[in-house]
Amino acid sequence: MEEDAQTTIYDNFKFLTKEDLEKLNLTSLIGTNLLRASMHGFFIDYKLYKKVNMVTYVLFLCYMWNIVLGKLIVKCISD
Repeated sequence: MEEDAQTTIYDNFKFLTKEDLEKLNLTSLIGTNLLRASMHGFFIDYKLYKKVNMVTYVLFLCYMWNIVLGKLIVKCISD
């Protein structure tokens, strides 16, 4: 018996806990139509989640680059 692939309501959504929202700095979206409340967390549109996740990743890379660059400058000055 072959099963048909059915699309559910939440196929285009990503489940996030409150801790996940805090890590992504999205707690201000609680109570808006951008998040759908669930028992133990929230559903967010997957495209929006990918955009937020990409921006967060780029900001993290810039932060790390600045730390490494700062250490290199300090090392060059002290030599």
